Amino acid sequence: MICPDAPNYPRGKHVVDGIEVRRYRSAFEADKIIGYLYEYVVSIFSIFYLLSISQLSGRFRVIQYCNPPDLLFLSVVPSKLLFRARIIFDQHDLGPELMAAKGFSKRIIMAKLSLLFEKMSYLTADHVISTNLSYRQIAITRGKKNPDDVFVVRSGPSRSWADAVRPDNAFRRGHKYQIGYIGVMGYQDGVDLLIKSIEILVKRDNLDVYLVLAGGGTEFEVLRNLTDDLGLSNNVEFYGKISDDVLLRNLIASSDVCAAADRKNELNDLSTMNKIIEYMALSKPTVLFESKEGRFSAGDSALYALPDDPESLASKLKIALEDATLREKLGKTGRARFEQHLCWENQLETLRLAYWGEELQL
Repeated sequence: MICPDAPNYPRGKHVVDGIEVRRYRSAFEADKIIGYLYEYVVSIFSIFYLLSISQLSGRFRVIQYCNPPDLLFLSVVPSKLLFRARIIFDQHDLGPELMAAKGFSKRIIMAKLSLLFEKMSYLTADHVISTNLSYRQIAITRGKKNPDDVFVVRSGPSRSWADAVRPDNAFRRGHKYQIGYIGVMGYQDGVDLLIKSIEILVKRDNLDVYLVLAGGGTEFEVLRNLTDDLGLSNNVEFYGKISDDVLLRNLIASSDVCAAADRKNELNDLSTMNKIIEYMALSKPTVLFESKEGRFSAGDSALYALPDDPESLASKLKIALEDATLREKLGKTGRARFEQHLCWENQLETLRLAYWGEELQL
């Protein structure tokens, strides 16, 4: 596995659970064009270099690479041409829609480049892994891939992921209700809208609410400043990027309700949010903005607010918080749907087919 380093995950060669991991020095997290270009160049060169070194000790039969960015095909093409490695494009984001969500859609050259890079990623790949049916349809239509070469492999945790959780009321700091959020904190993730809904619950509805946020991103400091500006420092806690997975699970499992506030745009409407599936795995009721794939994931285990509307989100959160029977019903429904359709165990056979196809029995 080749990936960037991170706090508590130093660069260099490591062995984790029998898997060789090579981490390169990551670039800073960008939010402007120049920053993205720098980040992409560093990643592409580092992956190509480490992959080339690894190829010297043995040829890989399969190389799976994940976007974004869609430029990473440049790192793996030499292995396909020189060593006949099978290439799998694991599509986690829709590049053109992601560019639009980040505000670059008005720059025609950026829009055209993002479509070109996506096209090259599809062209390079022998097989494509899509996270949901919406992505698969785009791979087949816009990407011109053969339907037999596109596989839906959802990225939910295993059934046992939630087994060791230990809810702890100490997390809520004495507050009556706790709302949990895990995930990225960029503009498109709408965490500012979630915080504004907390302001409504606290100041208008007089609810004793405590919001715990785990994760990081380009809007992290902006969101902390917004919390202070709204006078919510006693009602919102930022945990940042939690490296201890057990702590993360315990934090969310201690919440009465979990939330997703992704802004309404084409990318979010077509994307599966891992945080929603993780909430369901932990038997947590969810409140989120209405979206196509969000509703497919959560089904009847969630309450749905009007897109981008903090008042509607606050209203749905209030309903869930004040009705313990409803929360229990939603949580059980979500867990059942997770076990039957979305957990990792249900994805393994499709993943094997994506890797080997007709060679599955070899």
